[in-house]
Amino acid sequence: MKPIFILSFRALIEEAIYIYGDIAFEYADKKFRSDKEMITHALTPRGISYKGKMVYPNKAIKNWGYSALKYASEEIRNDKEVVLYAFSNNAPIRLSDLYNDIGDELKSDKNFSIYLLNENYDLYSCFSPELQADKDVVVAARHRRRMKKTFPEAVTG
Repeated sequence: MKPIFILSFRALIEEAIYIYGDIAFEYADKKFRSDKEMITHALTPRGISYKGKMVYPNKAIKNWGYSALKYASEEIRNDKEVVLYAFSNNAPIRLSDLYNDIGDELKSDKNFSIYLLNENYDLYSCFSPELQADKDVVVAARHRRRMKKTFPEAVTG
């Protein structure tokens, strides 16, 4: 059940994010969705290292950060610094979800996409058909160790 109120006090939002994870960002006032500091706070994992494992105070926080960009403004979702911070702080199994939440401007940026591809090959399947068919993107994809052999014939030939 979704709350019927909007969180509009900065300290309250920060505390809600700390307790419930980035999902609390969904209920934040729109002015905070364009706040770089606030979104960075929502993207920062909160856990305690115990015997070499991360222990989380709340099960919801285990998947911290992967949905925070979904609720951010378009300006923030196209901010390279924020997006790279998000990718550096999320588990590899959530990177495709995270990629789907970044802004359209960054999704169409070939150089940025190649950079992300160098970090995690699995993002190739998330790219637009135009990027997947781009020769430079395919060449970058082929240089990854976890490369799959599913590339467009027109580009590989």
